[in-house]
Amino acid sequence: MNCKYPLLIPTIGHGSTDLITNPSFTLSTHFFSFLLIKFIPPFSKKIILISSSIKHISNDINIYNSLLLHGIWLKYPITSKLYLSCIHTPLHYIRCYKNNNNNNKFYKQCLLAIFTTGILYYGLINNYDIKVENIFGELWWVAPVFSHIYINENINY
Repeated sequence: MNCKYPLLIPTIGHGSTDLITNPSFTLSTHFFSFLLIKFIPPFSKKIILISSSIKHISNDINIYNSLLLHGIWLKYPITSKLYLSCIHTPLHYIRCYKNNNNNNKFYKQCLLAIFTTGILYYGLINNYDIKVENIFGELWWVAPVFSHIYINENINY
């Protein structure tokens, strides 16, 4: 069993922490994001992804470094996977810990992220991503990424 995106495995579940922080806002944002992304052309999806990602990563590093980093990512895509797994995701969990006065809530976030990662890993090794692409179209995964970014910008900043 080979996973197609091994460098992204540590990253793919971190957005599920939003469900513990604000479940109704998270679910409604994901619903509307899927509707938006499904019906726009691939180029527009890429513009939404890159522009929202630049803003989101500027919370880890400043906006100028985020712009520079995204330029590197476009030229060398593997660097995006390394950054997201090794820097952005740990910073996300540190923010979750700091933003929760209740350690029980943080542990729930971590458990949900581990569970989500397991489910998504299972889906990837069984090619469910291709089945989802057939339903939602090319670059369907921009919807959950954009939702996570939008939610985090509204919850944490």
